[in-house]
Amino acid sequence: MGADVERSGGQMTVTLVTRDATLDEYSAGDYRDMYDELRTGKSLGDVVALLQSQFSRAMWHQYEKHERTLNRTMRNELRVALGKDPLPPTVAEATAQASPDAAVWQVGEGVPQHVIMVGNTPVTLYVNGSVQDAAPKCDVTKVTRPTRTRKRVVRPFIPIEYKERLERLKTVSWIDVIEKGLAQYENAR
Repeated sequence: MGADVERSGGQMTVTLVTRDATLDEYSAGDYRDMYDELRTGKSLGDVVALLQSQFSRAMWHQYEKHERTLNRTMRNELRVALGKDPLPPTVAEATAQASPDAAVWQVGEGVPQHVIMVGNTPVTLYVNGSVQDAAPKCDVTKVTRPTRTRKRVVRPFIPIEYKERLERLKTVSWIDVIEKGLAQYENAR
């Protein structure tokens, strides 16, 4: 069921654990036929032993007498004993391995149709009927070489006292002060 997905730095397996767990291709009559096939010529104890059942002979006897219906586990025991694939695990069985402290998110309204379990590996998933892993995009911004020529500027340090003096003048800007100072020095030569 798993599909290996190539990614930079290694492989990641995306595995479908279960789907349509409540759907069963066999009817109650089919299970009755399976049971009768196993029971023919054998004692009830032999059948329970053959099934390696976790249920008692009394419970199987009740099924035999039509006093009980098969539960999911009993159906799986019959299927396996006859060489058929077991039913897929339920959502509860499939998610039992998740951490009890796992974060659970719901996207959208209504009954969720997908449960995705993500381990500790960072991954980007696309979900549209199937799930696939996508190698993370690396949006690299060139930081060592500028893409345009930078205009060099000088930012002089000006003490607070000068800033306060300039603010009192109100109509004079720093550019005015720098221009006047430079002009004064240039004329002094």
